[in-house]
Amino acid sequence: RFFQNLRSRDVRAEYLGEKKPEYAGRLLSHDLHLADMEIPGESCWAGKTLMELNLGKKFGVHVASILRGKRRINIPGGSVRLFPMDKIQVIGTDEQLSVFNEAMQNGAKIDWEVYEKSEMALKQFFIDSDSVFLGKTIRESGIRDKYHCMIAGVESEDGTLMVPDVNAPLEEGDVVWVVGEKEDVYQLVDQKNEKVQAG
Repeated sequence: RFFQNLRSRDVRAEYLGEKKPEYAGRLLSHDLHLADMEIPGESCWAGKTLMELNLGKKFGVHVASILRGKRRINIPGGSVRLFPMDKIQVIGTDEQLSVFNEAMQNGAKIDWEVYEKSEMALKQFFIDSDSVFLGKTIRESGIRDKYHCMIAGVESEDGTLMVPDVNAPLEEGDVVWVVGEKEDVYQLVDQKNEKVQAG
């Protein structure tokens, strides 16, 4: 019974990824190792299938199992997808595992240029007598479709900030608050100013 209990604890630890499986020791004689790794939360590999990633051909490694929460997927097929924070057990040589791990970490790096471009901004512009949006409803203005911005609110001349009604025309004296990606918002505001100057 003692050995039975000991064995069941080992099997449970192995299942939960706390202990390497028995075959891991046998791999050492062939210079192969079983390494535990984790898919970074922001990895570009996340959501892709093993077939799409083609890790065996690219890096010479094989994913032996995936531990997702308390679920374990052993010998996963090509249609199995990797998800952020998945713990994976990978078989390969030291060199292959090192190259694989570096590629996995690099795949998680944030492209700050893209990140900054997609940062959101809140701006306001004034509807005057020369405005191209004067008399147009929000639906007709093209602010969402053409400029990919959203009107967060419309402030009337008396200072009341209203939730925009898509069918209400924009009036002279309105201050329109828009939100969108920085580039789109500035393009919208600049275009509006150019129209005013041209008028």
